[in-house]
Amino acid sequence: MINAHRNPLVFAAAALLSVGLAGPAAADETVKATHGAWEVRCNEADLCEMTQTYKNDEGVNLMRVSINKLSEARNVDGEEMVAVSRFHLAPVPVLIRSGVSVRIDEGDAFSTPFVVCGKQGCMTRSLMSQDFLQNFRDGATVELQALVETRDGPKALKAAISLTGFTDAYGEL
Repeated sequence: MINAHRNPLVFAAAALLSVGLAGPAAADETVKATHGAWEVRCNEADLCEMTQTYKNDEGVNLMRVSINKLSEARNVDGEEMVAVSRFHLAPVPVLIRSGVSVRIDEGDAFSTPFVVCGKQGCMTRSLMSQDFLQNFRDGATVELQALVETRDGPKALKAAISLTGFTDAYGEL
């Protein structure tokens, strides 16, 4: 597994892949558009993000992925970052140290650390480069995995996030 702190592309991806609480969107947000599996949500100030919520078989929200364009590109270790992503993980007894494993299609997996945990769950946050963003545009699925504590010991919580409609949704931001 690749460590997000040692690879700028992975660091950028970690911003995209923030895992935290899978709670409902803010009350003042409205759905501006839907593209495939993605919704573009905007608030009253017309600040928008693209989101997708992953639910378990019982319909319970487990993860919410959100992506925002940066208002201005940032240079991080010589790489231009253009977006930020967050994965919100519902409040479950997650093993904080393991962070979240992220893999696009059959590519290499990398780990992104949790940046905050609270009553609503835990979240990772990562900056995205153009190259990393292109991996999302070209991909079909992002596989996320976090370790949660169970009565029988640690167990992998896995989620497959569809990239259908990603390019069109990002184009509306």
